[in-house]
Amino acid sequence: MNLLDFIPERGSEKRVVQDNALISAAYTLTLQEKRLLLLGISKVGQNDYKHRHTEDFFFTVTNKEWQDVFKISDKNSYNDMKKAAKLLWDRSILIKQSDERIKLRWVTACGYNDGEASISLQFNPIIMAHLSGMLDEFTSYKLLSVSGLKSIHSIRIYELASQFVNTGVRVLSVDELKEMLALSDSYSSYADLKRYVLDKSVAEISSKTDIKLTWKPIKMGRKVVSIRFNVKKKDQIEMF
Repeated sequence: MNLLDFIPERGSEKRVVQDNALISAAYTLTLQEKRLLLLGISKVGQNDYKHRHTEDFFFTVTNKEWQDVFKISDKNSYNDMKKAAKLLWDRSILIKQSDERIKLRWVTACGYNDGEASISLQFNPIIMAHLSGMLDEFTSYKLLSVSGLKSIHSIRIYELASQFVNTGVRVLSVDELKEMLALSDSYSSYADLKRYVLDKSVAEISSKTDIKLTWKPIKMGRKVVSIRFNVKKKDQIEMF
């Protein structure tokens, strides 16, 4: 069977559904890889998990979808998709489950159709359980909510904040946050983390998405040890 023969039907509203353990996992992706991954995840439905063992369980992302969702008009956008797919092929994710840490590959197969300007991905079967809403705790949001974000850190912080939109508060230690954002070896200075990641991402999220996000540092003595995020869903009128 051709990789592109299996294209699941979805409703007109694209949503991203992920288990909370997946959102809180540690991984490194470029912005383009994350966008490709989100488009693939948006095609996973709750009933799709039963297909996890079939070898033809692929999701197709077209260049037109890519351009429409992320408002891209660059004529080289399909080449950008292909580069992102090639990078994603080698990427892994570290998921915490109880006291264990499991390292997994995101995808197990990738196909290209240059004639139709589309890419097909096959998610790792274990990852599928975290994407299909089959587990007890998961977070869902509209793909368009993050389509305007230009930073991978902004998208990741949006996801981490969205997990707690009902309670309105999420507290993460600086070390936890850096691990989730794959920054454990970067921004050793809190001032740099604040300037280049937190301030920029929170401002972009608040101006371009459906949530208002603020944050403040929590100190132990003079050292900042944790970050408190305050999350509020915007009213419809605020989004226009």
